[in-house]
Amino acid sequence: MSIVSTLINTTVVLASFRGVVQWNQLLLWSCLSYALGIMLLYQWFAQQRRTRNASGPRPPRKPRSARKNITMAAIMAAPWGILGFWLFGQLPSEQETVLIAASVGMSAGGSVLLSSVYPAAITYVTVIMGPVIVRCFMLPGSSYTMLGFMALSYVFFLITTTSTYAKLFAERGEALDRLGKSLADAEAASRAKSDFLAMMSHEIRTPLAGMMGMIDLLVGTELNEEQCGLAHVAHESARNLLTVVNNILDFSKLEAGQFEPESIPFSVRHSVDAVRLLLAPKARSKGLQFETSISSEIPDQLAGDPSRLGQILLNLVGNSIKFTETGSISIAAFPVASSPEFIQLRFEVTDTGTGIPAEVQKGLFNAFVQADSSISRKYGGSGLGLAICKRLCQAMGGDIGVESEPGRGSTFWFTMRCRPCDTPVKVPSPPLVPAIPRGPVDLKILVAEDNDIIRSLVSKLLARNGYQADLVCNGREAVEAVQRKAYDLILMDMQMPEMDGISASRLIRALDGPIRNVPIIALTANALAGQREICLAAGMNDFVTKPIRPEALQSAIARYRPAALGAASEPAVSEP
Repeated sequence: MSIVSTLINTTVVLASFRGVVQWNQLLLWSCLSYALGIMLLYQWFAQQRRTRNASGPRPPRKPRSARKNITMAAIMAAPWGILGFWLFGQLPSEQETVLIAASVGMSAGGSVLLSSVYPAAITYVTVIMGPVIVRCFMLPGSSYTMLGFMALSYVFFLITTTSTYAKLFAERGEALDRLGKSLADAEAASRAKSDFLAMMSHEIRTPLAGMMGMIDLLVGTELNEEQCGLAHVAHESARNLLTVVNNILDFSKLEAGQFEPESIPFSVRHSVDAVRLLLAPKARSKGLQFETSISSEIPDQLAGDPSRLGQILLNLVGNSIKFTETGSISIAAFPVASSPEFIQLRFEVTDTGTGIPAEVQKGLFNAFVQADSSISRKYGGSGLGLAICKRLCQAMGGDIGVESEPGRGSTFWFTMRCRPCDTPVKVPSPPLVPAIPRGPVDLKILVAEDNDIIRSLVSKLLARNGYQADLVCNGREAVEAVQRKAYDLILMDMQMPEMDGISASRLIRALDGPIRNVPIIALTANALAGQREICLAAGMNDFVTKPIRPEALQSAIARYRPAALGAASEPAVSEP
């Protein structure tokens, strides 16, 4: 704006004085002023163009030195100082008024714009007003002397005002520096939090995996009735602890904004049926009826996030089963709004349980809130399940709520937004307990795992299905092992000392010969988002999380046995 103002004022002076002073000298002055203004304007446009065309993060702008700032201010002000010294005293009173107004306006505007660089601002004002003041004192007459004193006082006023602005700009700069440091500290804290969650995910889930796996093996041995009951209680306690850990990790990811819902083809009917198949036995064991109702208006194919839909339904239906002693539980799904771009679905989970008081319903979807303090002691839980459901619904363009009265049951409802989809949905329909084909006993498997308990657990699980495995403790030993012996399959932990599973997988894929194509299945206790992509990017074929379910491990092995490799066209993920 200051450059444009300079060009406009130059035009005003040229038009006002062309008939009063020598035209050639005035034209020379105006050409100099125009040249300086156009040069500075060109530099500004060039800087803006470089900024727009720059790829990646914008580099910090290097500040000019004080000498350069003072020099640029003097160059910008020089034409106006020359004009004032040259013309003042040679013009009629009305033209002198225009000249004074132009000089004062330029110095006042420039002092404000340059006040962030105080020496440059003082230079700008002095170079413009100094020649005018000197010229006033040189001219005869008291009126010029008085005008000189007025101009001098105005200069002192501008210097004082500019000093105030300079302090404000300095404080603003310090505030921005503090804000930038605070932002950097917040980002560092966020990264530290993510690293901490990844570490805790691994450190907590690894012993849980060993605990649950060994209890599973124990249940499969010859136990008397009391021992079998104790083992089942221990297994259920471990599963409850795993649920709490998973809820904390999910809640932390949602709070940090690290969750992005998927948009893949799926079937609402199949998703609801999967929840029913999983939880119906638990409902039947309490004598509860379990029904589902899917509106015929819901298309067979939609695009959305079926895994998160299943997570919400599992949580709501699981709560209904937990707090319902007699009666029934139902799931209903129907559309509530639609357009060519989206379909809004509403799901309702209704039970005949204890009900929830109205004063509790308001905070029910906040973190760590339960209907009363005795619930966690009687039923367990962290109070995070409904808070996670709320954030998942909001991330998928919907909402969640409850309608309930004490003693008359509850209806939890939620909505989600899906897109129309014409892609056929491929939904596997295995039995509830799939029959895993037994592999040949001569299948050569390498297990790379640093934890002694998990290594022993995996070895026993493989032995139960007739597999013999070689065991190593880290990625470096795994790379050396595959160079000594050809394996049909590798089970690779992701986090190990000396060399992790990611680095080891990359090195194996870089080897020469057929061994570089050996299937690698990742074993990891890290359940944070992005682990699947990291594994696949490193060349792994599959992904099994800890705690390891025996059927999930055997299913993954079955997909990548030599006889099944032709059918394993796409990598999969086996979740606990």
